Amino acid sequence: MISTQKSDRREAEGVGPERAENTSAAKRRPLRISPVVLVALLAFVGFGVCAWCAQRWLHSSPPTDMAGDELHDGDPVRVSVPAWKSTLLLAEGTRFDFGEVPGGEKLSHTFPVKNVGRSPVPLGELKMTCACNASVEFDQEVCPPGESCGIRVTTTAAGFGPQSKSLPFAIAADDSTAPVFKLELAYRTARTKQVTFVPARVEFGPLFPSHEPDTREVQLVLIGPPDEPAPEVEKLTCDNPAVRVELVAREIPDVSQLTARAVPAQRVVCRVALHVDANQLPVGPVHGHVTARTSIGEAKLVVRGEVSRAVTATPASVLVERNRTSASRHVVRLRSGTEQPIDIVEVWCGAPGVTCSVEQGKSELHLEIATTAELGPESVAEIVAEAGGRRELLRVQLVEF
Repeated sequence: MISTQKSDRREAEGVGPERAENTSAAKRRPLRISPVVLVALLAFVGFGVCAWCAQRWLHSSPPTDMAGDELHDGDPVRVSVPAWKSTLLLAEGTRFDFGEVPGGEKLSHTFPVKNVGRSPVPLGELKMTCACNASVEFDQEVCPPGESCGIRVTTTAAGFGPQSKSLPFAIAADDSTAPVFKLELAYRTARTKQVTFVPARVEFGPLFPSHEPDTREVQLVLIGPPDEPAPEVEKLTCDNPAVRVELVAREIPDVSQLTARAVPAQRVVCRVALHVDANQLPVGPVHGHVTARTSIGEAKLVVRGEVSRAVTATPASVLVERNRTSASRHVVRLRSGTEQPIDIVEVWCGAPGVTCSVEQGKSELHLEIATTAELGPESVAEIVAEAGGRRELLRVQLVEF
């Protein structure tokens, strides 16, 4: 009875048994996507993949100028800086090759830059964002429109063989570290062979004759290739016979792992002593050149000094008033250059009317010049003094004015 009523209601609503079956089949039928929608979806995905590949290719490909041509070393490069509303022209490109250089050498190059925009470019606001052993200097803090300026980059050659350093520059005021442009330094480090005196010049200063020679000590640093035996000192000589050269010690210093990786080499440090005997030298300047001959090369050291007197007199000349009305008294003091006691052996003055005297225990000469004394060009007081085993003849000129 109930099913008959449901059938009558379906017939009254216009839904027969066949349409009811079709409705149930439609509910079980899977979702079908239109071919147009599918093509559009595939095209969108394909475009995204192509854009990603193109971006990767642009970052990995050689730099190009605004016309799209590939750049080479020395080609001008234009850099647009929206933050400054201006454009920079790097006239010689962004890469410089130093060629072959010895390891450890300081390398510097100035990249010429021209402001081809209409707004000033504050170069002082640029910062180098690489953590490397390089420094940068700007010859102008602000580069006006139409003018040229320079970016000087300095680094130190390290490693062996071809080397390259990329130096990115960003605007210091921006929070982003995205580089505005990059400079690149390239070089090829030659096999390291260095022989160096440290320091390369020794100043002995005043040298006084004494029983003991004056001694200074320097370092002789040897750096050889890592695949060869450690360098050795073969001979040490000096062209001045009064300078004696002696090899005191030879050491192989400990270096940090970072230094060993950056500049792998055989390192040897030698201590060299220099002995100067002033007793063999005349009074005056001392010159000498020390030569170190080693298994990897030579190095030279400059030696300078001056031999002074064992005893000096101050003043070296005495001024005497010509129209004096009383006797004129003066004191000449003697100084020991050897820091040894002074023994005054003899004093003498040949000018008539001049009396010389020495007080016991004092290194002083007392002169008394009478009013009747006649002084001329040959008027001198002579002193023979001895200090540190060396005797000196001192002359004090007497001059009227």
